[in-house]
Formats: sequence, C-alpha cells, structure tokens
Amino acid sequence: MAGFRMDAEVVGGYAKTVDAAAEELGGAVGGLRDGALTEETFGTLGKELGLVESYARAAAALRGQLEHGAVALRSASEALHKVTTNQSGGDGDAAVQIKKAGEL
Repeated sequence: MAGFRMDAEVVGGYAKTVDAAAEELGGAVGGLRDGALTEETFGTLGKELGLVESYARAAAALRGQLEHGAVALRSASEALHKVTTNQSGGDGDAAVQIKKAGEL
C-alpha cells in the first residue's frame, strides 16, 4: 500500500493503553454488584418508592454495558497486539532477506 506506514512501537503502546482501559472497565463492574444497597439505605420513603429495586435495575443495565465494553476493548487490544507482532515479524524477515541479499 503506497503511502501507508505503521510504527509497530506506537501501535504496541496503544495496545497497552487499551489493555489498561479494559481492566478499568472490568474493575468498575464490581462496584455495581447486586446487594450493594439495602432497603435501609434509602429509609422508609425509599422503601415505599422502590428505590432499591430501581437502583438494582439501573446497576444491572450499566454492569452489562461495562462488561460488553470491556470485552470489546480486550478484543481490540488482541487485534492490536497481533498487528504489532506481525509488523515486527515482517521487519525481522525483511532484515534477514536484506542481509542474505548482501551476502550474495
């Protein structure tokens, strides 16, 4: 591809950043676990209004979104690591071929 240049080191660094972001999202899921709040948390009015149940539904939806986001980031990270590995390997192969050509 003419005009396209990839820096494997930059892509590798970006892959590590995506790894860290996936870990952060995965860690945030724990903060939304079931049972974190009880009926006593919101008092009598909260119990009458069903705030614990409402919070639990909202937390479940957010937990699902965070889990899906973490999965997507892990997938992107794996792809970036593969690209980096392939690119680095290609550079090594090219260096070997250039060295062999110089020996001829």
